[in-house]
Amino acid sequence: MKRFYWMALLLFSLVIRAASAEEEADEQANWGAWLNERLTHDGQALPMATFQQPADSPQNPDNALAKLASRDYALHLRPNIAFRAGDVSLGIRPRLIAEYAEILEGRCDGDTDSEVDVFINEWYAEWRIAPSFVASIERRNLQWGSGFITSPSNPFYRVTGKTRPQAELAGKDFVIASWIPNDMFSLTAMANFAEGEYEEAGSRESFKETYALKATVTLENSSLSPVVSYQDDDRLRVGGFGSWTASDAVVLFFDASFAQGS
Repeated sequence: MKRFYWMALLLFSLVIRAASAEEEADEQANWGAWLNERLTHDGQALPMATFQQPADSPQNPDNALAKLASRDYALHLRPNIAFRAGDVSLGIRPRLIAEYAEILEGRCDGDTDSEVDVFINEWYAEWRIAPSFVASIERRNLQWGSGFITSPSNPFYRVTGKTRPQAELAGKDFVIASWIPNDMFSLTAMANFAEGEYEEAGSRESFKETYALKATVTLENSSLSPVVSYQDDDRLRVGGFGSWTASDAVVLFFDASFAQGS
């Protein structure tokens, strides 16, 4: 009889353990399904190679001064991960850049150089406080308008980066608040409070906080976005950008900025 009790107890414990394991598996499956519904991801892998033969010139005799590489190889990995649950959205865009260069000409023949850089170029945390009001803190390459080389109305970036689509502009750190009452009008306040990953090429000036207020009016065949901006120790600037579809074959764009007192 005792043996029967012990066997029954053992069987009961095995059933409880199996039920617990099944429940835990269900919880993990539910958690995985919940996360999968809210998580999105994509990315790019960009391999690049450059081949050249440096010329022997008085400015660079025997390639001893410029030390120009004959072979340049690079690999850019650009994953993008986003998460959204209810009124909260999170995102991160890490980057890996691996580069290798080899000199095959001149006095430095045989020299090589390699570098691997891993960093977070963009990220964001966004909260839709109300159906028509969104606030966020983020690191991003904030661009607008139709300018190809530069966007005069953009106080945060001097260039658009469109001339070198294979290279990304580094992100700056922003606090942004947007009011979007309908499809025709929006108002956005932006504050660039840190330089993030961005470094102004050739600039010896220290970072300056920049603020801007941008309104956007969208009509059937046109759009207009006036922009008012201010940078620490600088003048108030007023500008804007817009477009007008005159016909199926004609679209007009403008992008301009004016400084106070100019």
